[in-house]
Formats: sequence, C-alpha cells, structure tokens
Amino acid sequence: MGLPRKTWIIIGVVVVCAVVGVIVGVVMTSGSSSSTSSTDGVDASSSDSSSRAYTSDGTASSTKKTTKSNKSGSSSITSDPTSVTYSLSAFAIGDWGTTVSQDSCCTRSSTYNDYDINAEDIVANLMNQQAGSADVAPKIIISHGDNFYWTGINSDNGRDTRFTTTFEEKYDGENIKTIPWVNVLGNHDYGGADYICSDSGDGTAACSDSDELVTALKNKFSWQSTYTSPNDDRWILEDHFYVYTIEDADSGVSIDIFNVDSGDADTHGAMQTCCQCYSYAGDDDDTCDNVSRGDDACCGGDTDMYDECMAQFTEWSDDSR
Repeated sequence: MGLPRKTWIIIGVVVVCAVVGVIVGVVMTSGSSSSTSSTDGVDASSSDSSSRAYTSDGTASSTKKTTKSNKSGSSSITSDPTSVTYSLSAFAIGDWGTTVSQDSCCTRSSTYNDYDINAEDIVANLMNQQAGSADVAPKIIISHGDNFYWTGINSDNGRDTRFTTTFEEKYDGENIKTIPWVNVLGNHDYGGADYICSDSGDGTAACSDSDELVTALKNKFSWQSTYTSPNDDRWILEDHFYVYTIEDADSGVSIDIFNVDSGDADTHGAMQTCCQCYSYAGDDDDTCDNVSRGDDACCGGDTDMYDECMAQFTEWSDDSR
C-alpha cells in the first residue's frame, strides 16, 4: 500500500469465524455492565454486548450476548473457536497480476532474489499445495484487484494472450485450476495513474478527448468481464459492484461476498486513475503524490476530461447504492 504505484484494492468478506480483507458491512459493538452479589458472597458482574451489522441498504440488525465474570476479571467461555468444525473456506489474493516482463516500479532491496522475480509462480504453487491439503477445500478464490499490472488489459486483440500468460499458466495447479475466481478491478486495471486510452497496438496513449477516455474506461472493464476461462469458466467479474454467495448445502451455512470496485476508494481510486499523472508527469512520484484537478500533471490540465472520467466512476458507484 505504501508503494507509490501500487495499492491494495481490497474487497471485504466475512467468512465463518474469520475475516478476509476489509469488512464492508461495519460491525459496531456497545456494552453495558452491572454488578450483583452471589450467594457465596463473591461479587459477580454481567455484561451485555450488542452487535449491530449494517447491510448494503442501510438497515441494521442486532444480536445480544451476555457473559458473566467475577471481580478478578475472569469470564465464562461458552465456545472454543479452535474446536469449531468449518464447513466453508475461501482463498483471497490481491495485487497479484504480474507484468509479462516481471519488472518493478521501485528501488530493489539488497536481499532481492529469484523469489521476488518469480513471486507469482511461488504464491500459486503454495496456494495449490494448501488447497490440496486443507480439511475444507476453498470454495472460491477472492481477487482483490490489480489483476494485470501496470495498466490493465490494453486491447481486445491482446486480451486472451495476456490472460494466458499471467493468469491461466500461473494458477494451473490441479487443486486450484477450476476453483472460481471472484474478481473486482483495481486502480491498475483501469490504467493505474498511467494513460487510460490505448494506442494502435497493445500499449497506452493519451486520450484525445473526454469521449475517448470514457470509452477506454468501459473497455478496460469489459475486456476483463467478458473473458471466458478455458478452465471451467472460472473467471468471474459480474459487475463493478456485486454480491457473490457461496454456500455449504449440508450445513446450510452461506456467505455473501461484497465486491467493491476500486474507483470508489479514497486512496488510489478514481482521482489518481483519472489524473493519469504517471504518464503526464513522467513517473515523478513527488508530483503525483500531490496532484489535483487542473494541474498540468492531471489530464494535462484538461478539467473537462478529468470531470467526465470522475463522473463515470461516480455513476458506477451510485448505481450500486
């Protein structure tokens, strides 16, 4: 997250007895306590805690739990998380979309080695091993975005080759090859603060006007959302914002996964994407860390183009609420 040209685009999901990423539904807990005297003369206290979960439509539901403790601070434990039998599991991964050239945006550390160069291959191998040995195999793989560094998919013609090179041929272990990937787009999938529009080949170029820029944004999404994986159609990208549900039929447990587009983020979201500063300012980190609407390094100073880009992200966000 601290790297200048990288960001974690994280969706939130609550799994059984675990949390992956950042929870989208905010959970608030409030408590009150009272003291009573027990028959053996030892003061005991009870506390009521209320948990309130806010759903996507703004409504709230509450549950209440009471625990008892004595003056020493000890409390009765009614369940042991370590003994729970799980019925659902999921993997989660973000910022995973390596470049074809395996390059880096940053100054490399003194310990830089082949593990860093081949990080995606190593992670994919570990995921495959873990999926094969897990008591409960992952139902899905939750992708937090930044699926294709640095600038996303740049052309319809180059789309399938890129998917093959940095997705299909990487995550091809027998234990994960057909597990559904539930995706969102990260800032780098929309251009990552570089030019959003494409050139005549498979590269990027400055947009000529607002219409071309908005079309390019839509293409960036479409080129990923319409992709069909040859491995059980495992690539899933239903919308900019959507809910995907997994369920264990035997136990009746289900989990709703709220997938959130990066354009709605306060940091490394629509503003940085629309400014395209790393192209206009020539990879100047100092300039791009402080860029804003109207600057030469933000859409070349073209406020109309910037505003249209922001409006498109806002439209997608508003449509989800």
